[in-house]
Amino acid sequence: MKHQAAPKSSFAFLSIAFLNTFVDIGHKALMMDTVYATSTAHQYTLLSSIVNALMILPYLFLFTFSGFIADRWPKILILRITSFSTIPLTIFLTLCYFQGWFWPAFSTTVLMALQSVLNSPAKYGYIREAFGVSNIARLNAMVQAAVIIAIVVSQAVFTFSANALVAHRLAEVTTRAKFITGFAPIGFVLVALSVFEFTMTFRLLRLPAADPQSKYRLSSYVTGQYLRSYLRTAFHKRVIFICMIGLSLFFAINQELLAIYGGYLKESVGSSADFALSSIGVAGIGILIGAMFAGRISRGFIEVATIPLATLAMCLGLIFLSQLRSEPWIVVMMLLYGTFAGMLIVPLNALIQFHAKPASLGKVLATNNFLQMLSMFAYLLFGIVLIHYFFSIAFQLNLLIVLGFVGLLASLYYFPQSFIRYERFYLTRSMTDLRVEGLSALSHEGGVLLDHQSDRVVDWSLLQMASPRFLHSVIWPGQEMTKSYHYYSKRLNKAPIIVTSIDQAVEQINLALQAGDMICAIPEQAEHRQMWSAIVSRLASSSQVHYKTVAVECDFQKRTRLSQRYCVRWQAVS
Repeated sequence: MKHQAAPKSSFAFLSIAFLNTFVDIGHKALMMDTVYATSTAHQYTLLSSIVNALMILPYLFLFTFSGFIADRWPKILILRITSFSTIPLTIFLTLCYFQGWFWPAFSTTVLMALQSVLNSPAKYGYIREAFGVSNIARLNAMVQAAVIIAIVVSQAVFTFSANALVAHRLAEVTTRAKFITGFAPIGFVLVALSVFEFTMTFRLLRLPAADPQSKYRLSSYVTGQYLRSYLRTAFHKRVIFICMIGLSLFFAINQELLAIYGGYLKESVGSSADFALSSIGVAGIGILIGAMFAGRISRGFIEVATIPLATLAMCLGLIFLSQLRSEPWIVVMMLLYGTFAGMLIVPLNALIQFHAKPASLGKVLATNNFLQMLSMFAYLLFGIVLIHYFFSIAFQLNLLIVLGFVGLLASLYYFPQSFIRYERFYLTRSMTDLRVEGLSALSHEGGVLLDHQSDRVVDWSLLQMASPRFLHSVIWPGQEMTKSYHYYSKRLNKAPIIVTSIDQAVEQINLALQAGDMICAIPEQAEHRQMWSAIVSRLASSSQVHYKTVAVECDFQKRTRLSQRYCVRWQAVS
């Protein structure tokens, strides 16, 4: 069933994503400001790691439950309940601020994270349900943008407001308890924003539950049965597993970078608290720019060519960040680092959502959260151990660089389709401006047979760039395929089907369709097209395999000095 979200629903959804993060990060920023102002660099790095670990714990223990409720009940209901829960939490935090209760406020970080973990699968699952498969990349970019803007603005607003209030209200700050009383009125702002977030949930498009008959058993949770079941569900497709591991490695590196870089700036550069938090906020602006750019170039499809490029750029960024001592250059490098980070996470998240089965989307997204948080938590614990044994922050940054290059090698190995765009640029000496319509036609779980009616030769590279699924090609003797195709097919162990006779081709295509492949013929001559028509007729009349036929059109639209524009249209036939 296809739903079209109304404009006011889109605005409300993005507002909820923004406000939920804004309030959560706002409280965290206030706690870290307190620690930064009253601690040494070593203590700050340690407590920063601890507070980040506390925020991760609910994701580890409740990920199966969060995935269950996202599928069991309408996602709008989950978003409404979690939004409401922030109201009493922020009221309690306001009380803690006025009373100078630092440790209770610090510990409430766990409860704030609790509502986030229950909110996340429902939030990202709502994207596909309300906005459709074709808009996955674009809406992911918009949500990432809203979240990043919230992180950046929240850190800036609450950091500067807290320091200004403390300087105005207190003559001297000697303890954490006194510091938090200085910015206590900010608590009322958190309460007001939580109330506004809750009211926005009443403007969302109400959609039915994905799996309303599912049940949750405590015994299965305790014995780990749910954990194994969720992992099997999430990993039913290799591409989902690869994307999850990639995102987990990315977030582990960046979580540790956020935890230690403030201490690095204080220890090695001598920067103030405002600059330390603002420089990290600049990276958030970069992620916003990168996410919006990734959404811009993914018009109706999922652009994967940015994955290895972004990973390489981030590795170089980590190297420079570990060497720079100039504050202006650190800001510039943080901006660039964040930009490429945004270009990485959008296609990875979009690929997960595209390939997940609709009925288990919540469980898949919850598993994605779990693996990300597990990797972040593990590396934070490792970082705490390094801090405890007085390993330098520079040493920890070098470890992050090594991990970054591991991710780079993995992206080159596991995303062979990313080379197609670069090879095409090399062959045509121009950029390919691609637009795609009807991507939802390819979301069928089983085999797909592409029907290309035009007499023009099929351009495999354009169709493959427009498809998140591998196009298993049917070719004729003597035809040559591109090097990127050979690399991609070799990585998947799916050699092209070479037509020698109609019977032989029908047999091999049936086997490929049975395996769930997407079949694309590339006839170059009139006799090839006639033979392909006969093969398609034979498949339609005699095939025992259930498959879906999708019509595809590829039109050249415009040429400029630097680019060529094409439009690929997918349309389900049967």
